[in-house]
Amino acid sequence: MNATAARGVDASPSDGEWQGFWRGHSVASEIAMADFYGLRHVLLKYLPRHGTVVEAGCGLGRYVFYLRALGMRAVGCERLLPALQMAQRWASAYPEDRGAFSAADVRQMPVRDASLSGYISLGVIEHFPEGPSGAINEAFRVLHPGGVAIFEVPSARAFDGYLHQIKRGLGTLIGRRRGPAVATMHEEPLAPRALGALVRAAGFTLLFCAGVDLIYPAWSLGIGPRWYGPLQRSERTALAEWGGLAVAVGMKSGTGIRCFVCGVLIRHAAANSVAFCDACRSRLPEDVGEAYSPAHINDVQWQSLDRTGTESAGRCSQCGGEVVRDRRFGDWGFSLPVCATCVRQPLVNLVLAHRAIKRVWRPRTTAAA
Repeated sequence: MNATAARGVDASPSDGEWQGFWRGHSVASEIAMADFYGLRHVLLKYLPRHGTVVEAGCGLGRYVFYLRALGMRAVGCERLLPALQMAQRWASAYPEDRGAFSAADVRQMPVRDASLSGYISLGVIEHFPEGPSGAINEAFRVLHPGGVAIFEVPSARAFDGYLHQIKRGLGTLIGRRRGPAVATMHEEPLAPRALGALVRAAGFTLLFCAGVDLIYPAWSLGIGPRWYGPLQRSERTALAEWGGLAVAVGMKSGTGIRCFVCGVLIRHAAANSVAFCDACRSRLPEDVGEAYSPAHINDVQWQSLDRTGTESAGRCSQCGGEVVRDRRFGDWGFSLPVCATCVRQPLVNLVLAHRAIKRVWRPRTTAAA
């Protein structure tokens, strides 16, 4: 993918509103909020640690920057040039991130068949008036067998959504929607089961499908931080169905798929779980390997909510060496201290994602920086 692809990207009537939306944000604020949107634990569990991972419709690229900081080969594509150019400008200041962003429409990506190991779509496919299936089918095309796609959309089951629907209905009833119609962003929330059904229909094996993030809809209703702890703990209960996001994770199965860590081809792996080659599995701690078994592949790991903003301190928990704070991501959101060299090792960040992920690791005030 490259920036010249922008020439073939069609405009949409709502592009003006989208451009205004992104001009009201900055890459710095997006990175500061990367830990607040309740999906980092899903990405870190299910994204393969080999090959190339694309965030399709990456906006300002907060997760692309984060995953690259963990040593993953993550790239982003974006159709709207104002957002793309902001991400590219930010990346230009960091040699390791230059060239990570390109222009493309996620419904027709300039990518070879079966060439990617991971695909991320966060808050994108619900905006297509023709429906999300075209983008989901395209994700299936570009992934190789064993590749994993993660889709997230606003949940039609989110508890704040019902209140917003009532407000919109009242506004219509009393005539506050007068005036000429204007083109706006199309958005169609989906219930988790409906999203999962679409992912299955595209040919994916469904690894995870649920509502997540009870904190965000609470925040949107003005519920204060003192309730974040109980809400976060409720993520492990049936109440998660009322979370703000619907998430579905699908794997492209095949007669031969690739090792989740190193990418070596493996034959006859289980259809309902990711695969590890013998060498990588022998190096996995037992509890981490069990988390990827068919019985537990649909479980995600949550840690206790941390709103203190304190950094993990001490010598590296892996090698005993000096820990130097990352200039953008601090301690990378892990409760165990880890150095920059170790955190970029696939097996290390896989273990940390299972054992030591923090739900929130920055003070909330930094989100507005």
